Amino acid sequence: MRISTDQFVAMADLFVHGAHSPQGTDVALTAELARPNLDYSLESLRSVDRYLTTLFKQHALVKRLPGLDRTIVFGGAYVGEVIRRAVLPAVYHWEDSRSYLLRHPELVKVFGPGAYDDVCVRSMLVGAGDRMTMPVNKVRRFLAEGLENSVHYYASVEAKAVAEVRRGAHGTTALALSYREFATGVRDGNAYRVGEIDFHGFDRSTGELVETKDGYAFAIDPKTGEWTAQFRAGPGSGPGQESLADELALAQRQIEAARGTPIVWRCAETQVAELFDRAFAAGGLSGIRAVYYPWVGQG
Repeated sequence: MRISTDQFVAMADLFVHGAHSPQGTDVALTAELARPNLDYSLESLRSVDRYLTTLFKQHALVKRLPGLDRTIVFGGAYVGEVIRRAVLPAVYHWEDSRSYLLRHPELVKVFGPGAYDDVCVRSMLVGAGDRMTMPVNKVRRFLAEGLENSVHYYASVEAKAVAEVRRGAHGTTALALSYREFATGVRDGNAYRVGEIDFHGFDRSTGELVETKDGYAFAIDPKTGEWTAQFRAGPGSGPGQESLADELALAQRQIEAARGTPIVWRCAETQVAELFDRAFAAGGLSGIRAVYYPWVGQG
């Protein structure tokens, strides 16, 4: 199947209006889908949740009900288009995992062969900071696991997260907190305290204290791939936005508190990791490194 934004816009429209051509080309159990409610709003996904719940309770995935494959792909396309329109369509595009993984080869082992062969994984919605999510796979997981994969909740969190990235928010935003839990396994509200410094976690397998960084795409100049002049300007570079000097001062305090225990900054964006790592070296900071720690498994 060809994966492009135009193709997924068209499939989302089929989920909303139905396939009017050959008989049997629509989604499963069409009578259960409240199509009049499908207006591409986040609220409309509550109706999709109810529809998918019905299919889940009828063991649609096991029984392979007629139209189920179209339900998964068309439904996932609709969920993705809701996310795109909730933020700004131009922020997102649909992309085949083949091209995405060329830019992120470190993810090949994470996804395995399915990244190339499974349409649910291949269908990636890519947004700000090259962060990707998989709405089609989320629909399939709902049918396999139930309401814990609510597409309304999923899309609401995703749309809010990307909106935060676009307006330059970071730190303790919903996106940063979600990534922190993902990257450390530590629930929000808990920290690993060393002396007077709170770290986000401790990796027992590597013996490293962990700090997480997400939502820093605002600090990178898209033309040069380097820190923006504003981020490099020093303290007070913007309301609610720490500067590079602030971040390096934090790193220095962490090194002093750690007393020889290695520190790793796990970053959701690959460019952010590279730039922080270079800044550590340029600043003569040792015992600390920054790595790209991709946020995967969404969807």
